Amino acid sequence: MNRLLSVWIIVLLAGLLSGSCKQAAPPAPAEELKAPAAKATGSVSRAAWEQEWESVLAGARKEGALSFMGSVGGPFRDVGAEKHLKEKYGLTMDIIAGGASELIPKLVAERRAGILRGDVFILSTASMANGLKPSGLTESLDRIIFLPEALDPKAWYKGDVPWVDKDHNQIALLGLPMAPVVVNTEVVKPGEIKSYRDILNPKWKGRIALMDPTQSGAGTMWFQAMAEGIMDLNYLREFARQEPTITRTDRLMGEWVSRGRYPISVGLGNKIVEEFKRVGSPIESVIPAEGTYVYTSSGAIVMLKNPEHPNAAKLFVNWILTKEGITWLSRAYGGQSSRVDVPTDFLDQKQLRQPGVKYLNLDSEELAMKGPEYYKLAAEVFAGSLK
Repeated sequence: MNRLLSVWIIVLLAGLLSGSCKQAAPPAPAEELKAPAAKATGSVSRAAWEQEWESVLAGARKEGALSFMGSVGGPFRDVGAEKHLKEKYGLTMDIIAGGASELIPKLVAERRAGILRGDVFILSTASMANGLKPSGLTESLDRIIFLPEALDPKAWYKGDVPWVDKDHNQIALLGLPMAPVVVNTEVVKPGEIKSYRDILNPKWKGRIALMDPTQSGAGTMWFQAMAEGIMDLNYLREFARQEPTITRTDRLMGEWVSRGRYPISVGLGNKIVEEFKRVGSPIESVIPAEGTYVYTSSGAIVMLKNPEHPNAAKLFVNWILTKEGITWLSRAYGGQSSRVDVPTDFLDQKQLRQPGVKYLNLDSEELAMKGPEYYKLAAEVFAGSLK
């Protein structure tokens, strides 16, 4: 009896030990469930903007084309951007090149006739504010831009996306610093022009050339920047008493300064200065101590309302605001972009925004709409030189 009881106890203990060992080892099924769970978590972590980008890209590839308007269209093609968009996104660019004064009336007439043509337009802030936007043909980009790289405020030199208007219909892609005073270095001594007031020296009376401030262009931008805060109207009236010679031809002004006929010029564009310097002309740009201004020229983008290719238009607007996109535009235009991460090694380093210089921003709808008002004011101030 005791022997039988001992056998049962031994059997029972063996069973308990066996069960304990089985529970100590993790069962195989539990291990098999871990991998699928981790994989499922990864599959739902993609950001919403990535999904939207894929959707827009698929739609753009299906449309296969982009209608691009603006004077920078030809140079955009020349630097290879058109080929790049074709290879990367499958888009063929229909470039409608020309100035805003020519393209806007044509676009308005086509839209009124029911012809849906055009996707994006790169033009000046003045042409947008005084021509395109009042025609009701621009779209708010708030509903269009979604790429984090495009919306990153740290990517832009102003510390935010450089919106032109409060409705967010236009963005200034370029931030071109203007060196408004150009001198003949064989006539004007180094350091002789340090302030705008130095130009008022009686020795320069009748020896200054000025781009016409009574029509759209570099002369008007200079006049407006002076009046809006760099100097004031009193200064402009004093400057007018220097009897500047006014011209509407920038190349002629470049020749005047290069030959010393007019050793000082005001309002001559950066590109013309560089052209003359490349052939050895003794001219140099000067930024007076009071500062200068930044403008986008014809480098601000809008998306047209009811675009011909909606997905391609949306893709292009987002892409052109990235480092890659604006680099292409900067190369095409030959000027500094509004982004701070875009290379500038292909630009003249003297034509870049400089630390420590005061810059007045001229790229606002409010200032652009004052253009006609300033044309009249300039005509009054320089009445004697315009006769």
